[in-house]
Amino acid sequence: MKRLLALFLCMLLTLLFTFAGAENEYAVSAPDVYVNAKDVVGGEKALYADAQQALQAGRLIQALNDFGNLGNYEDSVSYAAYISARLMLLRHQNAKAIEAFAELGNFLDSRDYVMLAKKTAMHRFQLDGKFGFIDAAYKMIIPAKYDYVERIFRLESRRAGDANCYMVTPVFQGQTVVGEQELVPLSGLYGLLRNDGKEIVPVSYDEVLWTEDGYAAVRDTAGVDVYDLITGNMIAENLTAVGKIGQESFPVCSGTTWGFMKLSGEMLLEPAWEAALPFADGYAAVGRGGLWGFVDESGKTVIEPAYQDAGSFSEGLAAVKVKKQWGFINARGEMVIAAKLRDVAQFRGGICAVNSGGKWGILNAQGNWILKPRYSEISDFDFINNRAWIRNNKLWGLINLNGETIVKPSWNAYTPFDADGMSCVMKSKKVGYVDVRGAVRISLRYQQGAPFSAGLGAVMDNNGVVTYVDKFGKGFVVDTDIPTECLAGFIESRKLSGILDTQKDAVGNDVQVDTRTYTHRLYDVNGVRIMPAP
Repeated sequence: MKRLLALFLCMLLTLLFTFAGAENEYAVSAPDVYVNAKDVVGGEKALYADAQQALQAGRLIQALNDFGNLGNYEDSVSYAAYISARLMLLRHQNAKAIEAFAELGNFLDSRDYVMLAKKTAMHRFQLDGKFGFIDAAYKMIIPAKYDYVERIFRLESRRAGDANCYMVTPVFQGQTVVGEQELVPLSGLYGLLRNDGKEIVPVSYDEVLWTEDGYAAVRDTAGVDVYDLITGNMIAENLTAVGKIGQESFPVCSGTTWGFMKLSGEMLLEPAWEAALPFADGYAAVGRGGLWGFVDESGKTVIEPAYQDAGSFSEGLAAVKVKKQWGFINARGEMVIAAKLRDVAQFRGGICAVNSGGKWGILNAQGNWILKPRYSEISDFDFINNRAWIRNNKLWGLINLNGETIVKPSWNAYTPFDADGMSCVMKSKKVGYVDVRGAVRISLRYQQGAPFSAGLGAVMDNNGVVTYVDKFGKGFVVDTDIPTECLAGFIESRKLSGILDTQKDAVGNDVQVDTRTYTHRLYDVNGVRIMPAP
């Protein structure tokens, strides 16, 4: 426990230094000072309950502050260390996360996270123009034989509770071309490669539609096939279309009608509708005769088709369209937020972005304004950092999820915050980095930048030199033509070679000749070149 406490105190000091001068919701104070973004009444017990709720809701920074403020109360030290380790993993600091979760032993699901951190510490490498994968020890674990693969395995493809922590990435065999930042598949076939090296879906498909919760949907000329990524079994084939997974089933279309299939491959509900969305909160939105209603898993109509359009239930509310306007109903079909909105998102964390009169604002589940409509656009909510990006005309700014302005619209472009609380922003064609307060941490004087990750941001100066910098602007140069995000503890360099030219063919016609390609190299987070071992 002493070692765990020492480890956590070190993390705590780091976070405190990082967010010095920030709002209370980002500054971990001394254990006996209960300061937080929320006005907590009731002392330690109430704050402990508040911290638990924040953790379950994914509000990791708030939860970390709450548990940090509690000091040694109950198991707050362990919870704070656990959340810090979760943030390390989200920052792609896999090695640090493995050590931190290992220190926690059997606390909550720490052992599962040790496995996850190890299994996600893999990255593609290139050899003789082909791609394979190496692990954290830089050992070649999947030979280089593909023309294109994604950089890392897809976390969303992992099935919850899978002891093997299987994940997949699309692999491609065929012709690629040089895009602005990356090689782009042009013509060829796709399959799915699992992180144990098994080609779990053969390279014979035209498109990968989705990979989710241990399943995948792929398309070829015959239709859509669905695979179980654990067993490798095809559970459905030659479907016209499929939707995503919801509550152990997914919508399937055969011909022109939709039904629902169980994850076992058995039909849950036979095709009977013109359109369907995945089940959520026990109900699925279905369309028939041009109108939408809702059914339960037995196929019983629980809300009659009466709406021009509908969304899935989320947190007990579903968006429905009435006479070109959107509102929200509850599971009894009662209109709880009047259909007076031009456009809506989905409720998350008790709030929802909505468009009223051409401007976007934020409503709570009671239909009260958290933020009155005033913006041209609102980004997805970032619950980890308690932020959302807002746009007025062509400029972006920041609010917190209470609707309070952090920074007025000031930037032309942004990247979402990482778990370090850093974003790459652009203004007047120059890029730099800001923190969650909107304070400039790396001055806006660079030509290009990549999302901040693993404690590093990549920036390119006027001379084309790419430097990986920390929050204080210190770093190292990497030989690359493209600044890339650090993923799974790896920096990927991409050097462009070849030419794009117009030449005359044998009969005098202009022919475009493109011999360009990217050569990929890997570096660690200290800028040291990685040479994959056999």
